[in-house]
Amino acid sequence: MKRKLVCDVVKLIENGDKLNNFTIIKAAIDLNVEESLIIVYLPEKVESIIDFHIESILQNIDNISINDINGFSGKLIFMIKNLYRELNQNPRFLKEMLKYQLKHPTKSAPRLWKLCDTLIKNANDRSIDFSFYTKRAKLFQILLLIIIDILRNQSSEDIEHLIEYRINQAKNSKIKDMINFWKSKIS
Repeated sequence: MKRKLVCDVVKLIENGDKLNNFTIIKAAIDLNVEESLIIVYLPEKVESIIDFHIESILQNIDNISINDINGFSGKLIFMIKNLYRELNQNPRFLKEMLKYQLKHPTKSAPRLWKLCDTLIKNANDRSIDFSFYTKRAKLFQILLLIIIDILRNQSSEDIEHLIEYRINQAKNSKIKDMINFWKSKIS
């Protein structure tokens, strides 16, 4: 039932509704789900919709294909492009989700960090030294920039090119470069 509820919310958003609690209640009413069960299925409502949707996509990415790809960067590029392609099948939901994330940074930053962690683990990285954090920090920056690119209405081809470009660029950068980049954006 949870999957059906999430799918119906995505459909409502694709048809013009906003990503909010009212849309979730509307989908539940359409499915004859009691309002009290919404809390069971989606305890954090909108955040739960986002988490469930992304987790279900990540589960469907073929781990066998990931293992066939050489190099850590290649594996990340493969997974992020696949995640983007799946999310972009519902472009209005994707944009609503990203806007919601940017409007609620205290909720979205931990979610984005968790996504970075999941992607890096799926790329078979077993770091336990300082690079454990730097890889996640660099990927966090890359994903933030991709979110901005998507919201700027870049074409799908451009987004896929930027994913590859940004990951390859990060491969050669130092953590100091990343800090200086964000300082220049804030100033």
